[in-house]
Amino acid sequence: MVFVFIRVLTKQMMVAFITALLFGIHPMHVESVSWVAERKDLLYLLFYMASLIAYTLFLNREKK
Repeated sequence: MVFVFIRVLTKQMMVAFITALLFGIHPMHVESVSWVAERKDLLYLLFYMASLIAYTLFLNREKK
């Protein structure tokens, strides 16, 4: 989701890949990925990123 969001914002594949890679290996919320009980953080991120992508696509369509 981070990759898609950055790709929509910048329209550059390499920038989106590097950003998603850094986000994926960052140790900030390692316990959220490894524990089943912490899936609320992952669900929050999923819906948050999906809403950001939808809003960005909406703004791009309004400009055209």
